[in-house]
Order: sequence, then structure tokens, then C-alpha cells
Amino acid sequence: YRQANVSYSLVQRRDGQVVRHTLIDCGMGVVPSLLDFERSHGVHVVNEIFLTHPHFDHFAQIDWLTMNLLRNRRDDQPRPVPIYASQACWEEGPDYHFSHVKERGEFRPLEPWTTVALDDVAVTPFSVDHGPRAPGAMGFVVQHADRKIVLTSDFLRVVEEDHPLLSRPDVC
Repeated sequence: YRQANVSYSLVQRRDGQVVRHTLIDCGMGVVPSLLDFERSHGVHVVNEIFLTHPHFDHFAQIDWLTMNLLRNRRDDQPRPVPIYASQACWEEGPDYHFSHVKERGEFRPLEPWTTVALDDVAVTPFSVDHGPRAPGAMGFVVQHADRKIVLTSDFLRVVEEDHPLLSRPDVC
């Protein structure tokens, strides 16, 4: 599980209770890490998955994870789990390597600067250049109330670096 574990979580809490868990990327080792995360932080479900780009180390365990999420017995687990990515990322990544994932996950295409509402959190994808072998690569601006986080993975450059939504984040 110590191989290229490229994944991170956004956890929304309300009144101390976990109300939503968004997984960004699904690299090697994510399933054991999520089991540890469940034990240590009480996060039991994955509400959706966002993918940054179609390099294998960023989606390697999406096959295993979607199978486990589909078969677990939790009533609060969304089935099929929504998987957000650009069309190019989806086609070059999970759909190409694990074509049966679309039977266990619901692909939802992302467009740059088109916001996705996740309860009281807004996630806005933006294009990044990660070279010719990573088409459709994206970063995400995550906003909650007056807080803004810019989340990225590995990339060469931000395509529209002067876009106003990217300015003055609380965390990058």
C-alpha cells in the first residue's frame, strides 16, 4: 500500500458529524488508507470521486474501490458512486483501463469553470497542462462560505492562471 498513494479527501462536517466525503483521485493504496481513515475519523462512505488527470497512479484503485462501494452494506453509500472527470481524462484513464467501472460508477463529465455543488461546498474545475499524455487534466477550486482552497495535483502549468477565481485562496 506504500506505492504512489495519490489521493486526498474533502470531508464536510455539520455539528461534528460527517455529512459528505469527496475523494480526489484514487491512487494505489487508497483502499487500505480509507479503511484506516474510517477507523480513525469515522468517515464511512465515499459520496463521490473527482479525478485530476489520467495517469495510472491517480486512478489505479478505482476498479477495486467502486466494486467495494457497490457491494458494501451501508445504506448511506451512494450507488453507483458518482465519478467526476473531464471527458478526456475519463476516456484515457478509467474507461480505457477498467471499462467495466462504468457499471459500478456513474461518470459525470466536468467542464472548466463549471461549478459542481456538493451540499454547501462548491467545486469548480480549471484546466491545467500536464503534457500530451495527460489530456483533460484539471485542478479544483473548493469554496465553502468565505473560504477558498485551490487543489491541484502534479502539472506543468495552469492554463488560465489569471482567472479571477484562482486569486487569493486561503490555501493552495
